[in-house]
Amino acid sequence: MKTVLFAKVFVAGFFLLCATCFLPSVAQVATDHMGYNLSFVASAEAKEKKRKTRKLPGISQAAMKRLEKITDLTTGDPDKGVKADFPAALKELKNMEKYCNKKCNDYEKAQVFRFYAFAYYSMDDYPRAIQAYKKVYAKSPQIPIAVELDALNSLSQLSYAQENYNDALKYLSAWMELSTIVGADKFFLRGSIKYSKGDKKGALVDVSKAVSRIEKAGKVPREQWYSLQLALNLEKEKYKSSKPILEKLLKEYPKVKWWVQYSNINGLLGKEDRQLGSLDAVSVMGGLAKRQDIVNSAYLYLGADVPYKAGVILEKGMKDKKVDRDVKNLKILTNAWRMAQEKKKAIGSMKQAVKAAVKEDAANKKKKSYKPQQGNMYAELVGLYSDIDDSKSAIAAGKNALRVGELKKPCEVHTNMGIAYVDIKQFKSAISSFEKARKDKQCRAFVNNWIKFAKNEQRQKEALAQ
Repeated sequence: MKTVLFAKVFVAGFFLLCATCFLPSVAQVATDHMGYNLSFVASAEAKEKKRKTRKLPGISQAAMKRLEKITDLTTGDPDKGVKADFPAALKELKNMEKYCNKKCNDYEKAQVFRFYAFAYYSMDDYPRAIQAYKKVYAKSPQIPIAVELDALNSLSQLSYAQENYNDALKYLSAWMELSTIVGADKFFLRGSIKYSKGDKKGALVDVSKAVSRIEKAGKVPREQWYSLQLALNLEKEKYKSSKPILEKLLKEYPKVKWWVQYSNINGLLGKEDRQLGSLDAVSVMGGLAKRQDIVNSAYLYLGADVPYKAGVILEKGMKDKKVDRDVKNLKILTNAWRMAQEKKKAIGSMKQAVKAAVKEDAANKKKKSYKPQQGNMYAELVGLYSDIDDSKSAIAAGKNALRVGELKKPCEVHTNMGIAYVDIKQFKSAISSFEKARKDKQCRAFVNNWIKFAKNEQRQKEALAQ
């Protein structure tokens, strides 16, 4: 497809050869392939600068006939179903090159090398296409400035495609120096090359200049232009400068990924309300696809005192298998449901956390730095069951917590179990639990009154029984 398109342009250029001394270049196809559209920036060009004209030799009739034959071979005739024959064209080019060694001027030789470049490019032989263009460029100043510009442009972009960034920058700089008009696309290309070379500072200057020129012309820069400008600002941690770029992206190219980025930037700038609003938009658009984005949004909703939405988002993420049902995430989910007063849902998610803890503990038991989690998950269940007045389940969870062990605050488990025993009027068991809790000074002050209460209730119970 690229060959047919380029061939049509190349033929048109050839028949204007004598009048304009210019043939369309390989770079005209390469630019579109690589994402640079020359017509896109036509209205955003710099002021024209003066340059000297060149006195050039013409093209003889003999050379013209040979070039016409090569043209037929390199373009074919699509209307008649005749395809381009590049091997035959290269054979004719070699014959003409021998002919030109004695009878052609530099301009005619340059045209031969341009056809070489086109043929090699069409055959995907980019290194040879580059070498051919270097031979065109070597004929300067005995070639038209337009032809020299074409060679430099092609050399720059083909070198860039071959990841030869030093040559790409060298030839592009030469092009920008020679050309009377330098469009925004060239600044963006130079910025892209500098970025590839690791010159982030220089890249940001050129890319920003390209974007500014397009905007001043009343047009909208391409998404990839804004995207690179944003990336360069973020790499330098220029968050304030990044924010207006993202706002332009959201206006002109409203995509989920830019909303997520906008949320992150607002978070880094301490604008939690805007961060939450951005994530809300992402959620509505169904764009919370990454685990970290879903978890971050849950944290933000919890921080903004909107726990129910945090629970809904996390639960959906787990259902869609975007968020792991591990202990950490299940604890966040439990906290969201607890804060939202969805107590039964909180118990359900904590039960899942217990199961997850069993697996994680088993998988990491040989790691010295790992701290088992199962016991603490049971300990949290004690409190959750107590919240719904399910004292028997609270006591059962407490027993499991104590059995498994490795608890952060065992005295709290004993305290909660004691309260549960009081609720079902098992005062002796309650006193026993409170006494165990009192051994820890963190719980001592709190349980002293409970012990007095439980003992008093036990005495009354025994008195009534007598």
